[in-house]
Amino acid sequence: MRERGGRSRRFLWIAGVFAGVTAALVAAPGVAWGQGHGGHDGHGAPGWGYDCASGPPFLWGESFPTCGEGREQSPIDVSTSGAVREDLPPLVPAYGTADLTVENNGHTVEAHVPEGAATLQVGNETYRLVRFHWHTPSEHWVDGEPFPLELHMVHSGEAGSLVLGTLLEAGAPNGELEKIWSVLPPKPGPPVKVPGFDLAKLLPGDLASYRYPGSLTTPGCDQGISWVLLARPATLSPEQIEAFRAIFFGTDGFPVGNARPVQPQNGRTVQTDAGGG
Repeated sequence: MRERGGRSRRFLWIAGVFAGVTAALVAAPGVAWGQGHGGHDGHGAPGWGYDCASGPPFLWGESFPTCGEGREQSPIDVSTSGAVREDLPPLVPAYGTADLTVENNGHTVEAHVPEGAATLQVGNETYRLVRFHWHTPSEHWVDGEPFPLELHMVHSGEAGSLVLGTLLEAGAPNGELEKIWSVLPPKPGPPVKVPGFDLAKLLPGDLASYRYPGSLTTPGCDQGISWVLLARPATLSPEQIEAFRAIFFGTDGFPVGNARPVQPQNGRTVQTDAGGG
C-alpha cells in the first residue's frame, strides 16, 4: 500500500475524532439517547444516527440486535500483511451512463441507479448496481489508518448482496462527480435528478481488492454481505472532499462524520489479489 500522508495525518484524524466525541458528549446535557432530531421515525420505530441525540453507533445494538451481537460485522481494519493472497475471480464491471436520482437521506448522500444501467460480474455471478453513497471518514481502515472518504456501491444478485467499496484520497479531481457535487443536497429533502452520469468514472483503473464476508454498515447491520474493498484508492480534489465533509463532518448530527467505527474481525479471513508495494 502506498504512502498516504504518514503519521502526522493519522494523528490529525485521531485528534479530530476525540475532539468531536468530546463535543458530542457535552453539547446536549439531559438529552436521552435516541430522543433527538434523528432518534425515531414518524411511526415510533427506533431510529439511529451518528451523534448522541439520534442514537450513536455504539448504541445501535440496543434497537438493532445484529449490530451488537453479529459476528461478521462491517467495516473492519484491513491488515495488508494479514490478508491471504488468492487467485480470485476478476471483477468485470459493465457500467454505463445513467440518469440518477440523488438524495440526502439524513445519513448520507445517495444516488439511485435505474435497472439495467450497470452490472458487476464476479466469476459466474452477476450483480446489478442499485445505489451508491459516501461516508466520511472512510469506514474501512487499512493498516490502522482511515481515508478522507469511502464510496459504497451496493449491488444485488441471485447470490445475494455485494458492496464494492472504494477508498478516496486527495489528489486529482473527479470531473464526472461534479455532476452530483454541483447539486449536492446539504439537507434532507426532495430528490434531484442528475442526467447522463458515466458510472464507470467512479472506479479507479486498478480493481485489485480485499474480499471478506461482512454486513451492512448501517442498521439493521444485516450480515451475509459480500464485501469487495478495492486495494488502490481513487482520488478527489481537496475541494471535492471538503464539499462533502462540510455537510457530514463537524456539523449538526455529524460531530465526527457519518462513518461506523471498525468492528472486530472475529477470525474472518480477508482474501486479496493485490500485489505488494
